[in-house]
Amino acid sequence: MSVVTDMILMTELYDGGREGERPCVEALNRWLLGRHPSCFVLVSEMTTAKAMQSDVFVAAINFLEEEEFIAAFNAVPWASPESVQLLLKREQADKYELIEVAKR
Repeated sequence: MSVVTDMILMTELYDGGREGERPCVEALNRWLLGRHPSCFVLVSEMTTAKAMQSDVFVAAINFLEEEEFIAAFNAVPWASPESVQLLLKREQADKYELIEVAKR
């Protein structure tokens, strides 16, 4: 049996880093990989003619510890927290839920 949570994460380009660096998402991926065999994968560079003006990542995590993950998501030192959006869809849900970085 599995209980998969689908996630789409959108951030500013290279949030927290220089071109090619994504330290904020890397920090979140370290948290995920410490508990699961999967993490966020960058998909925004898979476009054609024009480059996207934001980074988009996707992940599907089995048995996600949702409360702990959202706490880890909020603990990341996002450079542009107002631009970070996480869409989270639980396996039996009809639609995604929008999670934004908690105000500090």
